Amino acid sequence: MGKMNLTLARRYLAALKKGQSQKYLNRDNLAKLIGVYSDIVALDLSFFDPLVNMDYDYDLLTLIPNIENYISNIVKQKSKAKNNLHLKRNELDRYASIGEFVFTKMTIGASGIVNKNVTLSDKDLLLLKKLILREIKNRNKK
Repeated sequence: MGKMNLTLARRYLAALKKGQSQKYLNRDNLAKLIGVYSDIVALDLSFFDPLVNMDYDYDLLTLIPNIENYISNIVKQKSKAKNNLHLKRNELDRYASIGEFVFTKMTIGASGIVNKNVTLSDKDLLLLKKLILREIKNRNKK
């Protein structure tokens, strides 16, 4: 049992839906629809049910809900993984240099003592990264 990727799962789902007009669809019939060996079909679909690999007469139409659930879960995970952080220009222009950013965000009061327990948010880290890139760009110009 290997790992099923999203593209392959969508291909099998489309082929199964295409063959859904038949009353019964085993791996040999699906292999003819797709144009692949039946062993490959069995190996790939055994991700959803291991009996597919052992039983030649397994009805693959019963796997349609499992494949649909798998695809929807993968799509949800990918949409959650995208956490787009956007910085506005005035947020970046608020700090003249990296030192000013460190002084305002990472020091205790006006004394200038660096607080080692400060944790920066994702947005602050992105801002620091942009400030560093701007500093490198300015140094390369000189």
